[in-house]
Amino acid sequence: MTLHEAIVRILKENGRPMSADDIALAINSNRYYERNDREPLNSNQINIRVKNYPSLFENINGIIILSDDYHWKNIITSYLYLKEILRGIFSESQIQYIIAVLFFYKRLIDINERPGRGYPFNFIDLEPSKNHFIDGGKEWIASLKEIDHLSIAPDRIFTDLAEDILKLDSTKREAIRRVILQVNTSSFSDFEFGNIYEYLLYLSSREHFNYENSTPESIRILISKLLRLSDGDSVYDPVSGLGGLLTKAYNLNRNIRIKGSEINKRIAKLGNMNIMMYGGDYLSSIVAEDCFSEINNENKYEYIIGDLPIKGITNSYEHFMLYNQYNVQPAKSGKSFNSLVLFSYYKLSAAGKAIVTVSDSFLTKRGKEKEIRKILIDDDVVEAIISLPRGTFRPYTEAKASILIINKDKPYYLKNKVKFIKISAIEETKKYLLLDNERIVREYFSETSSPKFTQIIDIEDLDSELSLSAEKYDIEFSIINSMLKDGTGKQLKDIARIVSGKQPSKQELVASGDLPIIKIENLSKDILDINLNVNYSDLDIVWTEKKFSASVIDRESILIAKIGDNLKPTIFKPTELLPKILIHSGVFALMPLENVDIDLNYLYYQLNSIFIDNQISSRRVGSPIPYLNKTDIEKVIIPYDTLEVQAKFINTQKINLIAEENRRFEERKKALGYEEEIKDTESTIIKALTHQLNPKFLALSNLTKRIELIVKNNKLGETKEYNEIQNIDPDLLDLITEAENNSLSELILTFVNDSEYLAETIDNVNKALNMAISPDAFEKVDIKEFLNEYVKQKKVLIGEAYKIVVKGNSIITYIDKSFFKEALDSLLINAEKHGFINKNNKSYQILFNIKENSNTNTLIIEYSNNGERFKLTQKDFVTPFVKGNKSGGFGIGGNLISKVIEGHDGAIKIDEKYKNGFFLTIEIPIKNNEEYE
Repeated sequence: MTLHEAIVRILKENGRPMSADDIALAINSNRYYERNDREPLNSNQINIRVKNYPSLFENINGIIILSDDYHWKNIITSYLYLKEILRGIFSESQIQYIIAVLFFYKRLIDINERPGRGYPFNFIDLEPSKNHFIDGGKEWIASLKEIDHLSIAPDRIFTDLAEDILKLDSTKREAIRRVILQVNTSSFSDFEFGNIYEYLLYLSSREHFNYENSTPESIRILISKLLRLSDGDSVYDPVSGLGGLLTKAYNLNRNIRIKGSEINKRIAKLGNMNIMMYGGDYLSSIVAEDCFSEINNENKYEYIIGDLPIKGITNSYEHFMLYNQYNVQPAKSGKSFNSLVLFSYYKLSAAGKAIVTVSDSFLTKRGKEKEIRKILIDDDVVEAIISLPRGTFRPYTEAKASILIINKDKPYYLKNKVKFIKISAIEETKKYLLLDNERIVREYFSETSSPKFTQIIDIEDLDSELSLSAEKYDIEFSIINSMLKDGTGKQLKDIARIVSGKQPSKQELVASGDLPIIKIENLSKDILDINLNVNYSDLDIVWTEKKFSASVIDRESILIAKIGDNLKPTIFKPTELLPKILIHSGVFALMPLENVDIDLNYLYYQLNSIFIDNQISSRRVGSPIPYLNKTDIEKVIIPYDTLEVQAKFINTQKINLIAEENRRFEERKKALGYEEEIKDTESTIIKALTHQLNPKFLALSNLTKRIELIVKNNKLGETKEYNEIQNIDPDLLDLITEAENNSLSELILTFVNDSEYLAETIDNVNKALNMAISPDAFEKVDIKEFLNEYVKQKKVLIGEAYKIVVKGNSIITYIDKSFFKEALDSLLINAEKHGFINKNNKSYQILFNIKENSNTNTLIIEYSNNGERFKLTQKDFVTPFVKGNKSGGFGIGGNLISKVIEGHDGAIKIDEKYKNGFFLTIEIPIKNNEEYE
């Protein structure tokens, strides 16, 4: 039996909707399905299987229902029909409210026969009498208002409904009455129908409202599983919205007291109806109020739960009173998490616990956020931080968030400690993310630390910014902390003086100053390219001034910068040509302190290590732009030992890097060998086709030219395919689509062009296929001069269509000039066909940037253009006949370029993530005199 078959069997045997937990338990108990690893099933596996079989199952607010369940289908169909009736007349929020009251109304009627109820519903009986709707439904609408006098529902909801229905014409009123009449909820228990009702509420929110009133189902389930409720406990949600967190708590233990605050009156009514549909007799569990009004009473709660809104709250008198309780100066604006977190702490009972969601910015930011964190940390009430994967709050927001757990009665093993939990999603799509709730709950209640998922950190070991981000406190943090304590590691600020860069204005740039500027793009990209390698003539220059003095570097240093994922350390050593430099903003210089024994090369290789990169990445959690700042750099921990040990590390690191390069090379070789057989087969087919077709296309092209000459000599060119049709009824002219009626000259011209195109395609295929680059044809060139001469020739052809710029170093090597020009031609054609699509754009540019990697003795040419973003992969680029949708080319240019460079023992690499056009790197060995002279 498969897992989905087992789920179907359990649901049918029980005859009711069930939670994923209950289904997993039932399958395990009955042994209907057994995993390959013999481990028991869990709810995560049930949820994934349900999601993958939408034809069999529906997940309704965490409850699994068979898709062919008649009663469920009846409700969802009625819901959708009601939406269509009301759409275009009411706003989406009004539609949500009207439908919610209608289903609430029908549920009261369906369960009115239960003991303890028996309300006088006879005057609102939906069963139509003969003339029931003869008055347009006014009698029914009037009877709706009477229900409010029974005090069995939130205040005025039926009066609101009646007033809204009065705005409809009688046809729509009758349609609504008929829909509600055929809905039957009697077969569902309170728990089952409550979940369906809540599902419909959140379905409307997910479709039309923002995040503030709607908490994703996965978060509602997770927070409820973190509770351990006892009879009589009070549970409060200060930002309750639709009440989804309170209903989850209520269904865990119905002998608790629940309360919520919701500033929006209509949302508060929806929340109360939601609670009542689970069987709760709470007319006003959720109060329409600003939660800060609670400061004026003495109520304290055993549990406070909340999905705190991203916009925080607005200023109020009570908001300022709260800050005064803790002797903290209130923030200028209450629109943050600070006040709500502090409020949650303030309203806890002596042994109370708060479980709330917060943005990661609250856990890391300085300023007022840090002050609030300090209060919680000093009082030792921060029990745990649960990092939620980015995307958890889809579809409402992509913002990164965490769960903050404040506990006034922390377990003994967490005294003066904080537990950090970080667990990845089980599954995610663009619209959905499935949390591993079982693992999170298990880690939270465990007394031990699981290095893969959990770290327990002493409060005294939290960083100086009192950051509470789980991303920061991983296994590496524990190692770093130990290194600082035993002296085997030092903060970077204790090893080197850190200098920030400065950005001169455009007016300060001069043609012949004495201070060249080093920018981020001038730093080395290749880890083996250690030293700064720039062409003086390519640098921006300023005159030395006092205002730049703090950023002038005139002794051996390491320059670093970071954009995206790559740290770019580069060693600067003053030379006669480059005695001093000005570092640009975004670049930092590390100058070893004189009283510290540190080898510059050792520091360079450490900065290239994963250990350091992870530290820097963790410090930039939540930052939209991953640039470095000085504070981040200062606190990086560098492993520190004697100069002798440092020297050994340098040698080891070099060996590791070479080994890593060799490993990658071997992998490439294996991949090439694996594809060789396929390439041989393709080559044979292409050779056969070109051999057979090339003569035919050449003959066809000649034939069309002869026909063209005959037509011209006999003046037949204006002859068209057919004569104009006469005597058409004028009334039919607009109804007739005119067919194409080309002249003979036009048709022959098209034929000639197509024939030449096909012949040219075959010629290019032959050229790429039969390319044979021989070292005998290699010539000595200065690559920069060669490119400049090539550009000079091309400018005659391209005119002002776009610019071509050559930058970089003059490097002498040996190449086959003819084939190299073929490759360059293909690059230009690629730009024209793929990139430079807008012919009115006069800012298009191609750039060739020449570099030398002295460690590997290779020539590097970085080619880029600023046209349309290139959307093919490297594999597609070098594969014959693969081309983009808008390409007007043959689809073999990339293959030709690749073959030319391979013929020079080199390789090309395309930056597939480059967003500003197209970026390709050509790398070939620098050939020396001995090889060719």
